[in-house]
Formats: sequence, structure tokens, C-alpha cells
Amino acid sequence: MDAYQLGTVGVINPAPVIVLTILALLAAVWTWFTLDPRFAWRARAGIIALRVGALFLALVLFVQPGLTKLQTEHRPARVALLVDMSGSMTSPTTDRLATVRSLLAPHLHQLKAGSRGLTFEVYAFDETLRKMADPGQMATPDEPTAGTDIVGVLNQLAQANADTPLAGAIVLSDGADRSGGGAPAALEFNAPVNTVLIRGNTRARDLRIETIKADPFAFSRQVTPVEVTVENRGIDLDSVNVRILHDGAMVAQKQISLLGGRGQAGFELIPRKEELGVYSVVLPVPDGDELPRNNVQHFSFEVIRDRYRILHLSGGPSFDQRFLRDALTSWPQVDLVSFYALRTPSQSAGGSSAGLSLIPFPTEELFGEHLREFDVVIFQDFAPDEVGVDPWLDEIAAFVKEGGALVLIGGQRGFTSRSVAISPLAALLPVALIAPGTPEHLLYTETPFTPVLTPAGRLHPLTRAFHAEDPAPSVLRALPRLPGMMVPPRLTPMGTALLQHPSLAAEDGPATLVAAAEADRGRVLAVATDMLWSWRFGGALQGSPANVYPDFWKQAIRWLTRDPRFDPLRIQLTPPRVEQGARLLIDIDAADEKMQPLSGAFLTAELTWTTADGVEQVSSERIRTDDRGTYRMEWRPAFEGPHRIVVRTEDGKRQAAHPFLVHPASGESNRMGTDEAFLQQLARRTGGNHFDQRLSLRDIATRATPATRIRSRSTVLLWAHPVALLLLAALLGAEWFLRRRHGLP
Repeated sequence: MDAYQLGTVGVINPAPVIVLTILALLAAVWTWFTLDPRFAWRARAGIIALRVGALFLALVLFVQPGLTKLQTEHRPARVALLVDMSGSMTSPTTDRLATVRSLLAPHLHQLKAGSRGLTFEVYAFDETLRKMADPGQMATPDEPTAGTDIVGVLNQLAQANADTPLAGAIVLSDGADRSGGGAPAALEFNAPVNTVLIRGNTRARDLRIETIKADPFAFSRQVTPVEVTVENRGIDLDSVNVRILHDGAMVAQKQISLLGGRGQAGFELIPRKEELGVYSVVLPVPDGDELPRNNVQHFSFEVIRDRYRILHLSGGPSFDQRFLRDALTSWPQVDLVSFYALRTPSQSAGGSSAGLSLIPFPTEELFGEHLREFDVVIFQDFAPDEVGVDPWLDEIAAFVKEGGALVLIGGQRGFTSRSVAISPLAALLPVALIAPGTPEHLLYTETPFTPVLTPAGRLHPLTRAFHAEDPAPSVLRALPRLPGMMVPPRLTPMGTALLQHPSLAAEDGPATLVAAAEADRGRVLAVATDMLWSWRFGGALQGSPANVYPDFWKQAIRWLTRDPRFDPLRIQLTPPRVEQGARLLIDIDAADEKMQPLSGAFLTAELTWTTADGVEQVSSERIRTDDRGTYRMEWRPAFEGPHRIVVRTEDGKRQAAHPFLVHPASGESNRMGTDEAFLQQLARRTGGNHFDQRLSLRDIATRATPATRIRSRSTVLLWAHPVALLLLAALLGAEWFLRRRHGLP
């Protein structure tokens, strides 16, 4: 079909045309009034007519008029029909896809040929949009499909048709948009959206976990509330037992009533480790449950430490005791319980020992009842036998082996204690204690000195306060010199020296000032001086970093309590949220007990998980680190649920574990609920209509769209001819001749 339009080719902005037209009219008026009125009116009229004609023709040439020929075609309005193919729609239990087929069957001819001036484009969608060639051949997917993102696919549709807007859309769905960001307010589709609720088989018998509410973070050793909601459809149950599992072991359970087909229970979990806590909520599978997969659901939260609980025992008041206590109490994350003896039983001349301290020393309560509530025990110049703690040294040794931490600070009381030397605790120390009867010149030194870092100390996280920014030797040299130290005779086999005396020799080499040791699952630190408090007076005026003393103890507490950042073996997952079938990068950093990189070391990486059938699976791989002590492996988890990766050294002495939760690619196949309110809101917001499990193409709402499309256009320039210029010259020449004839300039 052809159409014609008269328009301009040159000037688009009308403002110059209007200005020139006004000027032409003013010029004509001015010409009339400037002519001598004694001339015959015919002469004056002729001159005015020639002037107006010339001005008009000049204006036309300036505007450049043209005749545009348009070749158009009729275009019917287009409507997109979107069929939800997510897991909740294609599940055989709900049978919603069969409902969609039955609704579309009477309209297949209209969908293909069009109806009422509308043409239909049929799409399938879940989280993405794809065109459907034949809606009559709609098949159930072989594999579980992704989740639902109704708003997202409508926005995709709007962007794809930005040049040729749609007249409307029809969405056939159960409304279960679980994309997390699919609020109708985020919709960019500027046309009516007609929604059709697909209920399917709503009478299916199912007991399922509806929701689990838990905070994303929890504090170790603190109560963490978890709320579980259970829904029952069509199964004869009055109550159900809900269990929560962690690492395969049950940590909580409750019997909850199912009133009106729904029940709710609150649990209080107390996580112990600083790691990702991965838990499973498990329901029994009753007879007749048509969807048993949703009787198990997993959740996780990051367990962080809110407090370091420290038991501080001092043999007596001293500057060292005071400054250490101040350093610990100034740290808000520390809960400190501190005791120090004013007098010992041997110092009493007689009488009752009840008055030898401000309060009676609660040995039974501390070590018999509450010892494992602490993270660190500090013996500061402390002789256990002097205050009746020696009967509990076996218990303290067991506490360390189970994952606790011990700090031994000298003073003569601490490093010459016979009760410690003959207890199991001695085998856990990084240095040997000084034997009774040792000569004084071998017992301690009172010569001021500046300690030096050992090669292990330069890399160990515990002494990081000395080499955070500046080279470590310069930091130590800027600190006040230590007035003296005890002289431990030697390191134990498990001890690692971090700071040493620059010249004083012990039995096995330079005398050790600070040493650390791994003791089974626990850690031990020894500081062979009670004069470390003098470092508190170092700082920027002396050219050293400020707060070296408190920072040293902060690093020590973090290392002792196994802060994951300070572990010799470290595991990092990328991305942090792991999804079923997605690519997972596992980065492993390995170091020895002296925190030096284990280059070229063989390690064992072991992945464990449990399948949907409850069978535990293990995948083990022998790996070798690079020159930097690192290794990267890639894995794609095939199963959802709790997983754990464990990395071990070849000798089995060191290992690191990292639990993680694999989230399902889509949890929709485990849920049968519909969300009609979401579909109603979507239709109402866009001016569409909502239908409950029925479809009427006659009643859908659409918007007006252009009925024709321009296929081609051509323009003929009306001014592009020499006659126009000749005519303009003739008009100007005629005016000039007429004016000269009547004697006008």
C-alpha cells in the first residue's frame, strides 16, 4: 500500500521559517508605504505583487519542500503467550503441565493463525526465555528445570521488542516466583499482562518442610534460634517429629502438632566451631507421601566468635600482671576471669588459710565444672602447687589436647614449677622447664637485651605485630630493651622458637624467649620473661609502631584459639555460595608448623557428601602444591546438601576442614504451593486481566500499537529544478523594470 506525505527536506526547525515569513510581510508593507502615493494605484499594486511573489519564492527555496512516497504494510498487534516450565510446573506430582495443555488445546488454531487482529508468539520460560515452535507439542523436560523469574523474563521480552512493542502478554503459571527479586514493582514491560493461575493437582498428599528461618550469622557457644514450619496436605497426621542434624548427628528434635495442616517449632542451637554451620531438617516419610524429597531441607549460617573467654591465673601482683590484664580487658571481645594470689600457704605463719586471698580460690568450680567454657588458660608466673591447682593439671592437659589453649609466662614460679614438670602438661609445652637446683647464672639473666626473630618467627602469624609494615628487626630495635628473662634449657620436640636472645646460649642453641607448640587439637605458648610489659612504653616516639604490646597479645589469642586466618592449612571456596552443577574453585594454602610455605608437598584432598538416598560418598585426590605452597582444584557438585572438604598432610599430623552447603539448582520441584496473589498483583499493576485456571483469548487486555509498518520511503525534491531559479530572477527583473519605468530607484 502506497501513501504520500508533503514535507520539508531542508529546514526542520520551524522558528527560522516563521521569522523569515514575518520579515517578508514587513518588507511588503514597508514597500507599499514607501511608494509615492501620486503614482497610479495599478503601478503600486504591480510593484507590491512582484515583490511579494519574489519573497514567497525565496522562502519556498529556503524551506526546500519535498514529496515523500511511503510503502507500508498492515501489521496486526502482537501478543506474547508465556508458559511457565519451571520445576513446580513440570513436577509429575502437581501435573500442572497437563493443565496447561488442556487450556491451550481449544486455542491452538487461533495461536497459530491469529485472532481479532492479534497474532500470538508462544514462549517457554523459567529463569530464562525461549521461543516455543509448536505449543501443541509441549513436552515435560527430562531434567529438573531452573527456578521461576516471571518479572525477569517479562523484562527480557520488553528489551527484545523495544523497536516493535508488544500489545500485551499472557502468563500461564502457578505464580511461584522464587527468584528473590521478582517484585512486580521492578517490571519494565509497558503493556497489559494477563495472568492465568495454573493450580494443577492440588489434592496431592504431601508432608513437607515449608520454611526454615535462621539468621545468616551465629556466635559460637551462643544460643541461635531456628524456626521450622511444616505443612501437611491430605495425610492423616496429628503431629510429626522434626529432627535437626549436624555432621550426621542429631542435635535437636521436637514433636510438633499439625493444626489445620500446619505446624511450627522453635529450636535453640549452640554452634561450637567457628566455621560454616551446615544443618539438615528432617521429617519422617509417612505412608502415602507423594513427594518425599521435600521432607529434608538444609540450611547454614556462618559461625563467628563473639568472645574470647580467658582464665588468667597469676602467682602474685606485678607490673607484668597489671599490664597484661589491661591489654586483655581493653579488647571488647575478651571475657576475662582473673585471679592472683596475695600469699601462699608456705608464707603463712600459722592459722587458717582462708584469709590468704580476697576470696577463697575456687579450684573445684573452675577446673571441675567450668574449665571447658574457657578458650585460653594463662599461667602468669604461676606455680599450681602453691595454691592447690596441681591436682587439676591432668584435667588442664586434657583440656588443651581437646582444643583448648595454654599460655605459660615466666617468672621463676612458672618456669621452675616441679608440679608442672612431672604432670602430663609438661609434654605439651614448647620449652623444657628449668630443673630444681639450677645455678642462678643458668636460671635467668638480668642483662638488658633486644630479642631477635628466628626464621620461623618472621613467618609465624603470632609475631606478625613485629613485621606488619616495617622490617621486623627495626621494629624490635625501636622497642625498649627487655630487662631480663628466664633461660629455658631447650626446646621440646614439638616447640618452635619465634623470638630468641641475641647472644645467651641454652643447651640446644640461643636461649628461647617466645616459643609455640601444637598439642593435638590445642595450642601452647611460652613466654620466658615477666618483663614483656616494658614494650607497652614503645611507640611512635621511639620509631616503632604504636600498640606493639597489646597487638602482640591480640595476635597470640587469635592464634591460640585457631582463628582460621592463622591456620597452616587454609581452604577457600569461590564462589562462597555453592550451587548444584555449578563450577566451584577450591584454593588450598599449605604451610608447616613454622608457617613456611610447603612447596612441592603432597597432600590428600577428600570431599564427602551424602546422596539423596542417604548414601555417604567420598572423593579423594592426591595433590601437590606449587612453589608458593598453594593448589587450586575445580569441582562441580552433582548433589545438593551438606558437603565437607578435608585436606591432610601425608604424615597425617595436620589437617584442615571446610564444610559447605550445596544449594539445589532449583528447589521448585520440592514445592507445590501456588501464589495467586502475585499473579493478581502483576495483572492489576499492568492493566491486564487475571484468570483462575481458564483462558479466554477474547477477554484479554491489550494496548493499541501501530497498525502499519513502513517498508520503504522515497522523497521527490520539488524545488530542485532550474525553472524555480529562473522564475525568481524573472520576478526580480520585472520589479526592477517597472520601478525604472516610473522613475523609481
